[in-house]
This record gives sequence, structure tokens and C-alpha cells, in this order.
Amino acid sequence: MKLSRLIPPLAVLAGLAVSLSAQTTVVNDDFTSTEDRQLGALSSTRANWYVLSNNTTTQAQTVVTGGSNGTPLSINGSAIAGSSNAYMAKWTPATLGVGDTLTVSLTFSFQRLPATGGLRFGIFDSTPGGVITSDVASVGQASFTGDTGYAWTGNSSMNIGTAPSGNVFRIGERTTLTATNLFSTSGDFTPLQAGNGTNAAWALNTSYTMEMSFYLAAADALHINAVLSGGAFGSGIAALEAVDSTPTATSFDYLLFRSATGNLWDVTFTELSVIQTAAIPEPSTYAAIFGIGALGLALWRRRRAA
Repeated sequence: MKLSRLIPPLAVLAGLAVSLSAQTTVVNDDFTSTEDRQLGALSSTRANWYVLSNNTTTQAQTVVTGGSNGTPLSINGSAIAGSSNAYMAKWTPATLGVGDTLTVSLTFSFQRLPATGGLRFGIFDSTPGGVITSDVASVGQASFTGDTGYAWTGNSSMNIGTAPSGNVFRIGERTTLTATNLFSTSGDFTPLQAGNGTNAAWALNTSYTMEMSFYLAAADALHINAVLSGGAFGSGIAALEAVDSTPTATSFDYLLFRSATGNLWDVTFTELSVIQTAAIPEPSTYAAIFGIGALGLALWRRRRAA
């Protein structure tokens, strides 16, 4: 047998070992594309961005700029009292197998903040047929019923330059699936750990990054990590970790970003990254791959000697 005949199957085996531990870019959204922020059909690496407001007046006064050609996506909300905006990014569903990790990272900055109300940030799985396809005039949508997922909540005051007291950061699993408003209350989320972290003051025109990662160690062990960084939120003071032994969501296709109260803000998004890392093969898998390779090499040597 010629060596050239063995190379293809051996290359396939080597490629299999690499692919099993490779990363897949689900979203790499830095707004350098010429595509609009709402694509209709989902792009392979772009997210569709939508604005949700709780009344038509607010919706009309919400100004959205940028979102392509290297221009960040800026959303300037109105100052109408009792109104609120939520911002949604939708991507092609990413489903975790045992050993897989999904990491979602969003970078943003505020140009204006409300006097009260904390940040709520969640990663969810939409129900079939429940996908929002355009800006809508309500943060409460029937399509949100049944959606599963997890949220990081910081129910602290967002006063500029003032650090509220209390350990208020929390990771929770959405368990009230009948609610049409995902973030109307953190009570719709069952805490997976007690409040943790140390509060710090927010600042305007300062880059922050919110990152949540999901590692499915086993069918009954979904590890969730969340870290808010930037500005005064350095050194992991807003880093949380939790394990869900009865996960209801192992597939995710959108994030929601919202204030905890009925007050608006101006925010700019500069980058969204969604990366899925496949399971790393067990040592026994590598042993089998190399064993087959060794067998092929032995056969080649035997044929050559003959």
C-alpha cells in the first residue's frame, strides 16, 4: 500500500481531533459590515438588533443611529417618565452538547443614565415562531412567553459617580414562563446563588463589557459564569458563578439588555461576540485516533518491506 493512500484517512482523523475542540464564531458583530442592523434573514456572523419600547410615543422618540460600516449602534431614548426601553440582539441558535461552552460578550457605554434602576442582562432561547423581526412598541411581547434562559441582574441604583451599598448582583434562571415582559421583575427568575459582588459607581462614556458563559459539563450540570468589567467594575468585583442542576435551556439565540425600572438611558453598543467551543475529546478518543494511525503506519511498513 502506498503512503499516499494512507494520508487521506489519517488527515481526516487528525482533522476530526482538531474539529472536536475547535471554536465556532456564531456572532462577530463589530459593526464594520455594510449590512444593516436588521437583516431579516439571519447572517452567519451578524446579529439582528431591535429596540423595544413600552409605548408608541417612546418608540417614536427613540433615535437609532449607526450599526454598520464601522459605526457603533447608538440608541438615544426619550426622557418620558415611566417609559423604558429594552435592546435585543438575535442570532442563529447555538445548541450546547455535553462538554460544549457558549460565551456571549457585549461591549457598551452609556451617554445618559437614569437616577434609579439597575442593569438587567439575559441570554435566552426563543420558542418556535416567537421571534421578533422588527422594532416593536412594547417591552412586553406575547412571543416572550415560554422562552427559557438566564439573567444577570444588578438591581442597584445607577447614579453616576455614586456606589450604592449592598451585594446585589445575581444570576437567575427564568422560571415564570407565562410572563410577556422578560424583565418586568427579577422575581420571574429563580436565583441560582445568593446576591454577590461589590457595587461600584457607573460612569458616562466609559466602555463596559458584560460576559456570560455557559459550560454544559453534564446533562444535570450547566455551569454559568458572568463578569461585568470596565470602569470601576474591575478586579472581578461583579463576577458571579453558578451551577444549574436542572437546566431548562441549553440552546440560546438572543440577548436582552434593559434597565430595571421605567427610566430610559442612552447607550452605544460597540461589539457583540458569541463563540461556541466544542467539547475536547477524552484521552481515550485521542488514543483511538492515534491507534488507528499507528495501525495504518504498520501496514504501510509491512507492504513496503514486502
